[in-house]
Amino acid sequence: FAQGKESAVVKIREDAKQQVWIATKGNGIYKIDSARSLIQHFGPDQGHAGSEVNGFDLDNSGWPWIATSKGVTVIDDEHQHVYTLATGQGLISSAANAAVYHNGTMAITTAKGLTTFAESKTTLNSTTGIELTAQSFDRNQGLAYTDFNAGSGTVLKDGGMAFGVDSKVLRIIGQTSVDTVSSPVYLTGIVLEGKPLVLTDN
Repeated sequence: FAQGKESAVVKIREDAKQQVWIATKGNGIYKIDSARSLIQHFGPDQGHAGSEVNGFDLDNSGWPWIATSKGVTVIDDEHQHVYTLATGQGLISSAANAAVYHNGTMAITTAKGLTTFAESKTTLNSTTGIELTAQSFDRNQGLAYTDFNAGSGTVLKDGGMAFGVDSKVLRIIGQTSVDTVSSPVYLTGIVLEGKPLVLTDN
């Protein structure tokens, strides 16, 4: 690997083929295939969204989803395809901070909220790339905090997920979904041109 602070290792994962994926802070991501004595590098020259990796995870197909400050890179290792996801592909923000896979869903945290991709909706097409259905969450969908920390995210034993947000931990219980239940609103007073109006039951 390139030496120096800019290439600090962010995360290491082994896939089902016993290949080791190593993400770096300033030099993209590497795949080490010990069985074939092969080291493969994925950086901007190979279609990677950005050299500075904030986090990554592997989905059920063994594809790495790599969160960078310029979007998310998805690598189809079997066919050697590299795809970039940004706001045009459904991300709530291209400033991606972490990727966490659980139970058929890849959750991508960003500086502006959370985007989830359902694995069952992911298909490979050599012409158009990856077809995805994304769902995003911010304050409008009930998130109390939206500026997620880089690299912080995990799956909990109870099936939920936890992420670092600012100086707090945000816990998501079960499947993420948009809250469509309206909350009651009570009008307690009106001020018109600086003068309070008196409300009556009549």
